[in-house]
Amino acid sequence: MTESLLYTASNTIEAHLLQGLLGGEGIQVRLDSDLLMGAVGDLPTEVQQVRLWCYPYHLNAARQVLENYFKSVGDDWFCGQCGEHNGGAFEFCWHCRQPRKGN
Repeated sequence: MTESLLYTASNTIEAHLLQGLLGGEGIQVRLDSDLLMGAVGDLPTEVQQVRLWCYPYHLNAARQVLENYFKSVGDDWFCGQCGEHNGGAFEFCWHCRQPRKGN
């Protein structure tokens, strides 16, 4: 059966995080290009992105899982203690471990 393109991740870390999230929901996802990340800098930008593929019968459910995840992540924030920029998925500052609360 032919797989359908679900999502194009900006890097292998995001791709594996989303693959685990979807796997927890019983949705099997295949990644491509994730093993090429060792060649970053030598490859064109579009090759450096990692694509997530799933079977068509899981596509709608997988899109809903991703939509709910991205809604829950929220916006990037700056740490009130050290001023470090943190992605929306971080609940603690990656630099000083200060909780997100109050930011």
